[in-house]
Amino acid sequence: MAQNSYDLIIVGTGTAGTILAARIAQHGVHPGSGEPLRIASIEAGPYWKGAQRPGYGIPLRRQMMTNLQAGTRLHVWPSGFAKVVGGSSVHWGNAALFPFDTDYLRWQNETGVDWTKDNFKEAVTEITEMYNYHQAPDATLGRGNLLFREAAREQGYRVTRFPMARTNCIYCGYCGSAYMCKYDSKSSSRNYLPIAEKQGVQIIADTEVSRILIEKSGERGRVSGIEYRQGSERGELRSSKVLVCSGVINTPMLLMRSGYGSRELLGDKLLVENPNVGNHYNTDQTIAIRAFSDEPLMEAGRGTNNGDYIFEHGMPDGDFNLMISSNYSNRLILPQQAALSEFAPEFGSDHKEYMGTACTRISGILVHQTGPKNSRGRVEPDGTLSYSSDPRMVKRFEDGVEISRALLKGMGFKRISDVRGLDERVRSYRGNVHAMGSCRAGVAPKDSVVNERFQSHDIEGLLICDGSVIPRCGSSEACIPIATVAAFAWRRIVEDHFSRV
Repeated sequence: MAQNSYDLIIVGTGTAGTILAARIAQHGVHPGSGEPLRIASIEAGPYWKGAQRPGYGIPLRRQMMTNLQAGTRLHVWPSGFAKVVGGSSVHWGNAALFPFDTDYLRWQNETGVDWTKDNFKEAVTEITEMYNYHQAPDATLGRGNLLFREAAREQGYRVTRFPMARTNCIYCGYCGSAYMCKYDSKSSSRNYLPIAEKQGVQIIADTEVSRILIEKSGERGRVSGIEYRQGSERGELRSSKVLVCSGVINTPMLLMRSGYGSRELLGDKLLVENPNVGNHYNTDQTIAIRAFSDEPLMEAGRGTNNGDYIFEHGMPDGDFNLMISSNYSNRLILPQQAALSEFAPEFGSDHKEYMGTACTRISGILVHQTGPKNSRGRVEPDGTLSYSSDPRMVKRFEDGVEISRALLKGMGFKRISDVRGLDERVRSYRGNVHAMGSCRAGVAPKDSVVNERFQSHDIEGLLICDGSVIPRCGSSEACIPIATVAAFAWRRIVEDHFSRV
């Protein structure tokens, strides 16, 4: 390590951590001296460096990725999130939607935070610019997307176009399958890295934080640094402020390893008690209804993850919202996926003939449901999940499947997947792709871990900002909402901790 003591240590250089490192370094100062901040940003995975060239990519990263085996799958946490500088934002599906009005209201109603749409205006403006958020032109749509739009309108639905966050995209169609974009056309928090490095942030890659060092003070605690492991090296870095941005599962796991959590789970390893650490975990659920076209819907090797959606409101409080989208209607799939799909002949010449065009003929519709308040779970110290689903979600998914099948028939498809075992799939769901809330923010320690300004209720100098602090999962996918919360958070963190006294 280049040095041992810092003004701020950031754990996790993913979607939120990269934004926070860049902006706190850029706008913050040492509150006593006014000098630039000494910030270390620690990432457990690799840092594939190079100048970003949208439409071309970073050569080092391109060597690590192909469209046949996603490079990110070589660098993942056990929980499934990317362990790489840039985090999961480098392989998000690019369904670029900011929080809905109902999402802001759900956050406020859930824990009392002042995270209003009006208070988030500056953050939304920043992410719009930095992620190149804009309306996708219709020229990017494939035939499957257009068939969805026509069928939805004929059946009386209001259709909304998905925006996108891309630059010089070649529309290969693979980004929707959680693949890192080897051409760097899909915007991510990596766009903040040049700012962070210019401001002197030390990015320490391939280094895992074993625990946060917490000094006990009565019933409360105080941060004094972190303990890390880098290959065979073990050591400590000192700071009176640690900002944890490790994600919805890894953040509570790290806090519990450090002695912060519930007495029930930690027993004699407990230093500072807060039963909400790892609790209130909640997630959305999705189901894909596939169909097979009699003729190709797209060019071989070219597709898109960027269509339209229908939004069907559920309860007044935002529970059971349905988003039914054509993002699967023109998404390319891999040959091995096509070969094993339900539409494939079992073997022989029929299978060979099928494979000639199958990757351009499999289409479908994605049904996304917002989880209700009582559908939530807990992250255990070892990262496993205990989760309970609301039985009403089954009925709501049945509504979505019925709508989708009618749309697919209206699109002209004759071979449509039979969604069996829906009840069991919903009840056994343990998804973590868009999960939130495991260290949620709130005004009261009784039901939250940090306050609305991202400071731990119980431990001085401990800050948290990632998907885990968002009180409830939203009505859309997670990347843009998490980035927006981070853009909101850095302003408060600078004001509270890194402004000249």
